[in-house]
Amino acid sequence: MRHEAPTGAGTFQGSRREAGSGEAGDMGAAGHQAGATAGLSWRGNESMSGRLREPQTVFCFNGCLRGGARRPGARRKSGRKCWGGSAEKAGSGEASAGDMLPLECILLAALLLQGDNAQAIQEHLVFTIIQISSFVNQSWVQHRGSGWLGDMQTHGWDTDSGTIIFLHTWSKGNFSDEELLDLELLFRVYLIGLTREAQEYVSQLHFTYPFEIQVVGGCELRSSDFSKGFLRSAYEGSDFVTFQNMSLVPSPGADSKAQSVCYLINQYEGIKEIVYRLITNTCPRFVLGLFDAAKVDYKRQVRPEAWLSTGPAPRPGRLRLVCHVSGFHPKPVQVTWMRGEQEQQGTQRGDILPHADGTWYLRVTLDVAAREAAGLSCRVKHSSLGGQDIVLYWGHHVPMYLILLAVTVPLVLLIVLGLWFRKRCSYQDIP
Repeated sequence: MRHEAPTGAGTFQGSRREAGSGEAGDMGAAGHQAGATAGLSWRGNESMSGRLREPQTVFCFNGCLRGGARRPGARRKSGRKCWGGSAEKAGSGEASAGDMLPLECILLAALLLQGDNAQAIQEHLVFTIIQISSFVNQSWVQHRGSGWLGDMQTHGWDTDSGTIIFLHTWSKGNFSDEELLDLELLFRVYLIGLTREAQEYVSQLHFTYPFEIQVVGGCELRSSDFSKGFLRSAYEGSDFVTFQNMSLVPSPGADSKAQSVCYLINQYEGIKEIVYRLITNTCPRFVLGLFDAAKVDYKRQVRPEAWLSTGPAPRPGRLRLVCHVSGFHPKPVQVTWMRGEQEQQGTQRGDILPHADGTWYLRVTLDVAAREAAGLSCRVKHSSLGGQDIVLYWGHHVPMYLILLAVTVPLVLLIVLGLWFRKRCSYQDIP
């Protein structure tokens, strides 16, 4: 696979996406490409003049492991290959949030298409990691993290244990447990080092507690043999530093504090080598395996269960009808309230929520006048049903085929019984 070096500058426009949560916010142009593998930035209220003193200690690595990481070695002085932090940006041509298709659509298309067409579907496949580090004071820091394949969260980060949370059965992709443990160790040591170095330089750079660091990073697969890595950092939603051409540079519009941080970090070739390998080698390999594993899981078909209930009445004389659909897989499903073949206006669709077993749940409501509820039905369309939709009728509505059956069966029984009596009587008349 051909790789492109990170270029350009990213943007963070105020709002942000909460790491570790299921909500996807808008982190400016980062959008779904937001991610974090490494980052270091601080806030300052005044300019810093003169040369920064050299860092005294950092966590160092002896080289790169499989997947682009190295096991931590001893603490060494500045000038060695060390793990600190860095940020970067994908260059021009990267997919924006608006260009990306939902992951379910990409998976479905990849399953339906073959050969070159299937490969073309993956041109804008993006894996991102988000890191949000909140420095409340000198002794209290919280790190949150999450991983995303397209618009679907695939990973979380357990702050207490310092371990990766795999949110789906396929979230490990085709990486071995050993490779994942290596990456987990890398992230854990990085966060420890980030905390220590940030706290050490807060006073030197005149930064003020509390402050928050946001870092996004990952890779974009633009074709079957081409990928682009990105890594960039922000402070409180504003661009701060970005990684491009193997160096950390200030983002456009950033103040002198960003220049100071870039000068500090760029002394360490080991930092830049590890970051570059992670976003241009490890990430693309992981994404391809993750996408293949997701396709296998997407093929799994589980039929939904459906039932009706009432919710809190919106006001006197009206009913809130609720159609529950649960236990289905894959995620795409169509649930509508109908009257005959006419879809009802005012249907309210909730969020599709996950079950622990990987299946999904959805509720769809409709507010109607109590006298108009009779004759309404909830129709469920899902790929696992083979075209046989689930239709649930509200109240005592009886489907037409049941009415015909109720009329036909007794009539047939009467005819058969009449013929039997007639035949029996004819036998009794024989001497």
